[in-house]
Formats: sequence, structure tokens, C-alpha cells
Amino acid sequence: MGKSQRPKYPIELLWKSNSYYKGVADIDSCQVLNSWTMPVVTLTSIAVALPNVESQAVDRLISSVSEGLVYAGLVEESFSSKAENMMNLKCATDVVWVEVELYRKWLGKDLRKLSLERKTIEGTLQTLVDIAKKSVIEYQKSTTGSPNVLAANSMYKISQTILKDYEGNTDADKDGNFFEQLSVMIADIFGACLSNLSSVVIRKCHCSAIEEREKSVRRAARLLGEIEEILEILGNKQLACLSGDRAADIEQGHVYKMQKDPSSIVPSSNNEVAASGSGTKEEQFNQPEEQYPTEDLPAQEGDFVEP
Repeated sequence: MGKSQRPKYPIELLWKSNSYYKGVADIDSCQVLNSWTMPVVTLTSIAVALPNVESQAVDRLISSVSEGLVYAGLVEESFSSKAENMMNLKCATDVVWVEVELYRKWLGKDLRKLSLERKTIEGTLQTLVDIAKKSVIEYQKSTTGSPNVLAANSMYKISQTILKDYEGNTDADKDGNFFEQLSVMIADIFGACLSNLSSVVIRKCHCSAIEEREKSVRRAARLLGEIEEILEILGNKQLACLSGDRAADIEQGHVYKMQKDPSSIVPSSNNEVAASGSGTKEEQFNQPEEQYPTEDLPAQEGDFVEP
């Protein structure tokens, strides 16, 4: 049954991924909340808003992300904690994605309309930064730590970092290939996350409750049939599965990647510290995270909650 329902579009997307999952390092430099799915949803929202991109390409990316999020969600569900902030983060991802998938909108803002304004890539990214900043301020007035605040935080940090890197990169393709670059980054994050699916299957087989074990093993077998081709594609990649709760955390994926091959990460001009890879294993896992610039935003207690 699982083999007959193999996902099609995530397979196409995963073939684009970098063998060292460079996108994981790039997105870590944005200091996003420690989630696999929120950065993917945010990057996809940015891609939808880009000018001069064929609608068929956008539709294919949306389909790929939609199917991929199902399996990424299984990784986060299997390994993450049930803390309130994690639940809020999952809710934020779901709320944003429903709008993007069905209406091509991000928190009520029409992304397709933005793309049709024919702005430059820099102009589009700056507009997203401004919209996200305004949304952070607006939503903080009502409920700090709400799903909308978390989603707005993610968009602000990621779009601002991408804008700075794009403007400062003299080798950047200025003629419309930026959509493909974002697609590769999304594929990298998915690849690093979905490499943990084999551990998800094993966990389902080790269900301790006897009355639930048969159903759980059946679900594991069906899942294995669905993801068999995904695991084959990821088998030759460099980021091995993470153990324990680290599998639910994109930051731990970044740290693990640095430990295995620190030379593969090229620090951006704006975030060199994020890719330093220095220190012991324990020191790296306890490095304090930088916050995004707050000079124009009101600082409130509880902002930018991490899972």
C-alpha cells in the first residue's frame, strides 16, 4: 500500500539538494526558530513572491513542499517535545502554509500580487522585510509568542538575511535564477530533515503498548513503502541521521554538519560567526543565539521564543 502511494513531487525537489545540504548552514545563519518546517514555509513564501517566475514553476514548488511537509512533520512529531512553544510553532507553520498553498498569501498579504508588480528581486525582498517588520509590531501588541508573531519573526529574519546576502554578492545571478537558488535551499533543508525518516520508522516499530503495537507497525510498514525512494536518494548524502531529540531541530542539524565537515560550510559576509565550527561538541551546542536587529522593533519579554 505504501509503495503505491509514493510521493512524486518531493522526489523531484530532493534531486536538487546539495550533497552537503548547504542550505541548512545558510538558514542557520538567519538564526531562525529551531524548526525544520517553518524555514521551508517561509522560504517558499518568498519564492512565490518573486517576480518573473513562471506560474508552472511556482505550482510545482508548492506541490513539492506540500507533500514534503507531511514527512517533515512526522520527523518533528516523533522527536520534538510537547512544550507549549513547540505547539505554537507547529500551529504557526500550519496557519501560514494553508494560506500559501490555497491562496498564495502570507498572513493575509497577496504574494502573487506582489510578484506581478514586476519589482526587482531586491525590491521584492525589501517589501517582504517591511511587511514582516510591520506584522511583528502589530501582532506583538495583541499576543506575544502567538503563532502569527512566530511566523512574522521567521519572515523578518530570513528575508532580511537573504536580502543582505543578495545585495552583497557580486556573483549573484541578477537575471531570474534566484527562484532556483531558493528551491535548492528548500531541498537542502528537506533532505537534512527527511534523512531522519528511517529513525521514525524504527520508533513506530518499537511502540511499547501491546494494544497499539500492531497498528503502529502497520503504519511503519506503510510509511517505509512510501519513503523508500526518498531514503535511496538521501542515502549518498553527507548528513547522517541525528539521534534523539536533535532530529527535530534544524540548529542541531547545522551543528552536526559542522562537526562532520566544517570545511563544507562557507560563511556569508554577514554571518561569519554562525559557521565558525570552533569549540568542543558541548560548547557548540550551548552557544547563545544571536537575535535579529531590534533597533526598530519594540523589545518585549518573551519575544522570539525558541522550542
